[in-house]
Amino acid sequence: MGKFKYLAIFLILAFVVFGFGFLYFLLGCVYSGSEFSPDDFSVRSFSYRYEPISDSVVSGRVFSKENSFWMPDLVKDKFIQPIFKKEQTWHLIEDNGNYYRGASVDSDARFLVDFLQLQNEDYENTWTAWNSKNPKLAVVLWPLIAEMARDEMYLVVGDVLSFVLDADVSKPKEFGADLEKEVANAYLKMSEIDFENNKLTSAKNRISKSIKYASNSDARLLLKKIDRSIANGDGDVSDSPDAMPK
Repeated sequence: MGKFKYLAIFLILAFVVFGFGFLYFLLGCVYSGSEFSPDDFSVRSFSYRYEPISDSVVSGRVFSKENSFWMPDLVKDKFIQPIFKKEQTWHLIEDNGNYYRGASVDSDARFLVDFLQLQNEDYENTWTAWNSKNPKLAVVLWPLIAEMARDEMYLVVGDVLSFVLDADVSKPKEFGADLEKEVANAYLKMSEIDFENNKLTSAKNRISKSIKYASNSDARLLLKKIDRSIANGDGDVSDSPDAMPK
C-alpha cells in the first residue's frame, strides 16, 4: 500500500511539473509582430518561439510580407526609388507583449505607418487619392518622406504629413518651398533632442539636413553648439570620420 501511495504522489507531482512546463512554453514563448522597411516602404510580419529564462530563440524566425492594399504603393507609382541591398533595413511597427516579455517601446515606425493607412470619407486611402489629384506635388513630397524614414525621423514625420493635408496645393512652387521648411523644422527638432541627449553624431547629421533644406538662425546656432561639444570631446561622437558630414 505504501508503494502505491508514493507512486501516486510521484505521478501527481510529475503531472503538475509537466503541466506547468507545457503552459510555460505554450503561453510565454511566442513572440510576433510587424516591421516596416524604409528601403521600399514594405511591411512584413514575423513570429518565433523563444526560451523566456535565457531569452534565446528556440525556433527559426518566420517572416511573411503583408499585402499593402491599405497603403499607397509609392514604389509602383514611381514616387520613391527603392534601395536594394543585401540586408534590408526593418524597423519595428508593433509586437506582442506577454507575461515574460513586455511590448517593445522601440516601435516608432508605427507613426509613419499609421499616417500611410489613413482613409478618406469614401474609404479610399487618403494618400492614394492625394497622389492621384496632385501627381506633380507627389513627386516632390515622397522622396522627402522616404529620406526622413531612412533617417529614422518617425517621431516628426507626422508633422510634415499633417502640413501636406492642410496645405494649399494650387501653387506648386510655394508648396514646395513651404514643404522644405517643414522638413527642415522636423530635422531641427530631432537634432535638438539628440543634442540634449549627447548624441552628437546624430545631432550633427540631422542639423546638417535641416540647414540643407532651409537654413535659419536657430539651426546655425545649434550647429555651432554641436561643433563646440564635438571639439570638447563630449557626447557619443563616432570614431568613424565618415559618420560626420563635412
